[in-house]
Amino acid sequence: MPSPFLYDFKRSFLRLSVLLTLALFIAGGVGLGFFTMHSFGITQSSIARLNVVYYTQMSEGNITIIGIVFNNHGTFLSGVTVQLVKGSQIMASTVTVNGIFKLRATQNIPQVQGFGIVFNPTENISIKYNGMVENISYLPFGLTISTSQLYYYEIQANVNSSSIYIAQFGDHLIIFSTNDTTLNLKFYSSSMKQVENYTIGVKGLEPVAIKMIIPNGAKYLSIYADRGVVVSYKSIIYPYTLLGDEIVNAYPTMLSLYGSFFPFVAIYIAYTTFSSPRSKGSLEFLLSKPLTKRELFFNRFSANLVTIFLASVITNLVAFLILTIYIGIPPAFEIVMIETIYLFAYIGAFVSLAYMTGGISKTSGLSIAVPITMFFIFTVIPILTFLPNWTIYLTPSVLGDYIDKYIESKVPMDINFYVSQQISLVPATVSAIAWILVPVIIGYIAFKKKDI
Repeated sequence: MPSPFLYDFKRSFLRLSVLLTLALFIAGGVGLGFFTMHSFGITQSSIARLNVVYYTQMSEGNITIIGIVFNNHGTFLSGVTVQLVKGSQIMASTVTVNGIFKLRATQNIPQVQGFGIVFNPTENISIKYNGMVENISYLPFGLTISTSQLYYYEIQANVNSSSIYIAQFGDHLIIFSTNDTTLNLKFYSSSMKQVENYTIGVKGLEPVAIKMIIPNGAKYLSIYADRGVVVSYKSIIYPYTLLGDEIVNAYPTMLSLYGSFFPFVAIYIAYTTFSSPRSKGSLEFLLSKPLTKRELFFNRFSANLVTIFLASVITNLVAFLILTIYIGIPPAFEIVMIETIYLFAYIGAFVSLAYMTGGISKTSGLSIAVPITMFFIFTVIPILTFLPNWTIYLTPSVLGDYIDKYIESKVPMDINFYVSQQISLVPATVSAIAWILVPVIIGYIAFKKKDI
């Protein structure tokens, strides 16, 4: 026979209201993902997830197309079918090895006519990989790019007799040069002070992905080619790719908008699990079993916290899954973890407030009214500029404000948050923990001293 302790925990955790809450948070994660994409005007049809850079060599009517295929995370893709197609006819076909392909075909074009080059506009390069298909127009001259320019910072430059393509994906560069070249990378801090530089050699027509050693504090990168020719001058380093950085920076704001509704759900869970049964006398039956008040109180409180934790994880994971599916790159998982901590700490405070009120009074309506009143007080405090700075630590959202600042410091974007003062991690963490522990302890002390 299961112990009353485990029985009550499972009964508290597997309530219909709890399961509906988890379903609501799943829907919230879906909405959060789409809302974030909508803020950037992103649609799946506008996103190329197979990126191609190629160069055409021509000799007496024969052409050789050398290129690379990579995804929006900057990873070279093996096993991609690459075809040169004219109408319904496949002129040449091959499969990529480590992202690199080489197509050979016989062509009567391009032909030089006057000062222009004439080619058949019906010719395409078809890229097929794992059910994804990209068809791009074939341009038989120079270094040609067909990429998702939303996603990263990229450069195409002519240096001496070479054409060079460089794309930055987080901590590595994709480089494709038509000739052997040497590149010098110089890193600068936010104050434009040089913090590091080193040189890399690149062979012609051999695309490479090179992991950058980004020094601490580096925000900008300059790239110089042979003879000091500038390829890129003090360009921003995007830790998560360009679009990834924009999403990372905007995500806390989007989460805050959605998160403003979640405390009400948490308050309702605490109400149905503890306050309402207490006011109706339903808890008396359980206390007739070998179950103490302490076990009953903290049993239900811990079951609600587990629910809130799972809901916080689900919301962020579902949102990032939606973003990954639609934009083709997984946003930084670090953001999932820290935003989950914030959401759990923030919502958990309102569960604790509801249990405090439910422990003090049998009037179940107070366990709803008091936390909701506190919600609006917490919302107002950060925007009252006449209050001293330390009052921000009196709100359960201060840890989230610190996380916002942390994310802001990680990416090179300018975002203005409501909280302009400096926030310290230790007091912010202490505040978040206190808002979960102190109210529930007060509620338990009151509950223990009073009749059920």
